[in-house]
Amino acid sequence: MQVSDLIVKLQAALMDSAEHVSGHEQQLVEMALADFSRYRPHQRLGTIELQHNQACYPAPADLISVRTCFYGQSARKRYQPWERGYPRDLPNLSRIDDEQGKPMLRLSFLPGYHLLNQVGWTYSFSYYAARTIQNDAITIDSQDEPLLLLRAIVEAVKYIAVNHLSKTVSVRNSIGGEAKNGTPAAIHQQLMEQFERQVRHA
Repeated sequence: MQVSDLIVKLQAALMDSAEHVSGHEQQLVEMALADFSRYRPHQRLGTIELQHNQACYPAPADLISVRTCFYGQSARKRYQPWERGYPRDLPNLSRIDDEQGKPMLRLSFLPGYHLLNQVGWTYSFSYYAARTIQNDAITIDSQDEPLLLLRAIVEAVKYIAVNHLSKTVSVRNSIGGEAKNGTPAAIHQQLMEQFERQVRHA
């Protein structure tokens, strides 16, 4: 989905209220996409190269949270739980934020040399990743495009509520949808509730 196309649809949905967000459309789309990622994140694979006595590692820049840890799973498939080579205790991986709010990956415990030599020094995992704009494009499923548009409308109405409190707005909840009229704060709440209902059941 092209960002420029999304902005055109956003402006059309806002109708006369579009003038209140003129020049801020890109920022509103980015904020909407960040929140949309909480409901429809990418799923990616990642690896870290383990170091002895090191529990924390830099996280991928787009990481939201760890999904699945694969470390040691192939070794477990080669042995039965009662056999000597079966790795019983394996470290999990989770996200933490450092003092500057930068995401980090932390092992639940430090693997010893025996486990590292038995299972390996490469820790593979899958994770939920934030969606980002790349070359003026957003990669989402086509059926999710109306949801992202709705979330962008919500963000635009929120902006109007903060910066133009006295304005009454009239917006459509989608292209060709029913117009909603009222204060920005009331419309924002209605549309956000609609978005949350639709994103859960889509």
